[in-house]
Amino acid sequence: MYMTSKDVQAYLKVSHQTLLKLRARGLPFIKLEKKVLFRQEDVDAFMEAHLVAPIRIPTAVRKPKTKRRR
Repeated sequence: MYMTSKDVQAYLKVSHQTLLKLRARGLPFIKLEKKVLFRQEDVDAFMEAHLVAPIRIPTAVRKPKTKRRR
């Protein structure tokens, strides 16, 4: 399925500027004259490839929380 820029923005819930940044980082797209199209499977694969898993820090390594003074 081919998607327009507006479709991808809605799909990823990002702004036009963010979509341009994703294109600059390697998000595949097709340009037909003035029209820019994206394949949904390419968008999904790009997002999956850039997935960052959170790192769990052991409790013993964490800094103790200090109380804030008012």
